Amino acid sequence: MADESDAGDVFYDVARWRLQEQFEQITSLNNRLTTMLAAATTILVLFAALQSLAVGTFPPASQALFLSGLGVYVLFVMVTLSGYTVRRWLILPRLDDLASLLQDAAQERVSDNEVREWTAFAMAAAVAHNRRLIERKSTLTPMAMGLWAIDVLLLALAVATSLPPLAP
Repeated sequence: MADESDAGDVFYDVARWRLQEQFEQITSLNNRLTTMLAAATTILVLFAALQSLAVGTFPPASQALFLSGLGVYVLFVMVTLSGYTVRRWLILPRLDDLASLLQDAAQERVSDNEVREWTAFAMAAAVAHNRRLIERKSTLTPMAMGLWAIDVLLLALAVATSLPPLAP
């Protein structure tokens, strides 16, 4: 039969693993948002360069699509930055609290199992706190992806409608 320290070890390991998994997920979402923002900005710059090379005025449909694309781009940037700046991640245990507890353990006021259990509960609290923030970031990331796709479509249509007709 497993003793209490074995159960405490399992709890500690799971809490540590979950906290580490959360920070990997945060990094992945941040990387996606950064990549989309860079790609969208590049597309916008390329489109502006194409527009500046064109001769003459653009048809009203092309202008409307371009302005719509700019509007969607602004919304995209707002959603992306909102997702990217999700803050207040909780990293527990705090090192000063843990150092104090370890001093107590060194003086045999608390056992090693109690230190491990306290640490595991602190990490579990961090996981619970961070879950809500990750859900928010996970909601904003697909929204940004959708806006990015719409923006690319509008700008591509603006280019297509500004091209001169093909000669027969």
